[in-house]
Amino acid sequence: MMNIYETGLLLKIKSIIKVILIISSKVLSRICLANTTVSFSTRNLTYQYNNLSATVINKFNLDIKSGESIAIVGPSGVGKTTLMKLMSGLLKPSAGSLLVNGLDIHTIGINNYRQCIACVLQDDKLFAGSIAGSIAENIASFESSLDIEWVMGCARHCNIHDDIMKLPMAYERYWVNWVAVYPEAKNSAY
Repeated sequence: MMNIYETGLLLKIKSIIKVILIISSKVLSRICLANTTVSFSTRNLTYQYNNLSATVINKFNLDIKSGESIAIVGPSGVGKTTLMKLMSGLLKPSAGSLLVNGLDIHTIGINNYRQCIACVLQDDKLFAGSIAGSIAENIASFESSLDIEWVMGCARHCNIHDDIMKLPMAYERYWVNWVAVYPEAKNSAY
C-alpha cells in the first residue's frame, strides 16, 4: 500500500509523461509542417467496415512523391471514396499504415495531419440546394460577413478557383438548375 507521498509522486510522474507525449506530438507535427516537400505513402492498407463485411481495400500500397498528381479511377463501388476517407484520416485502417514523409499519420497526430491536407469528397454538400445562394456564400457557409479574399483563398487551396472563375458571374454565380437557366450547360462539365 502506498502512502500519500508515493501516490502524489506517482500522479506527478503520470502528469510529466502526459506533457512529454504532448510535446512529442507537437515536435512531430513541426517536422511534418516544416518540410517544404511532402511525400505520401500507404503500406499494406486494409479496410473493412466491420468484422462481418468483406474487405473493401486489401493490402494496398501507394507512393505519391511531392509535386506528383495522381488520379484514382474505377467503377462505382470499388472503394475509391473509402480510400480517400482513409487517406484524409476520416476512417481508421483495419490494418496497414498511412505515411507522410515516412511518419505514420497517427504518430504525427490526426489533427496535425489534417492541417497539412485539404480534401473535398464527392458527397460533400458544398453546393446543396437549388437556390441556396451563391458559390461564395456556400464556401463561406453563409457567414453574415462574407470575406471574399478568404473565400477565394479556400477555393485556391482546394484547387477549384480557376474553374469557378471560368463560370458566368464566377463567385457570385447562384447554384441553380443550369440546364434550365443556361441550356448550353447541358453538355458542359459545369
